[in-house]
Amino acid sequence: EEIEFWRRRCINMSGISEQIDKPGVQRIKAVLEAAKSSYLAQFTHWALKIKDGMARAESNLRFLSILKDSFDRLTSSP
Repeated sequence: EEIEFWRRRCINMSGISEQIDKPGVQRIKAVLEAAKSSYLAQFTHWALKIKDGMARAESNLRFLSILKDSFDRLTSSP
């Protein structure tokens, strides 16, 4: 089911996003910045993709949940 897919996606992306926000990971990012590391661009790119993916999953889940309520009412009508 589509709603379950986006619900799982939300949970997964949220978990990854929380890990990125942890102090240890932020310290690693600071070291990459201080070292002007070539890995910083990739780290930043993927961190933003994860945040965007989480926002997309949340948006899709909200939208589909609204539709599901309406659809359930329509299909349960005699």
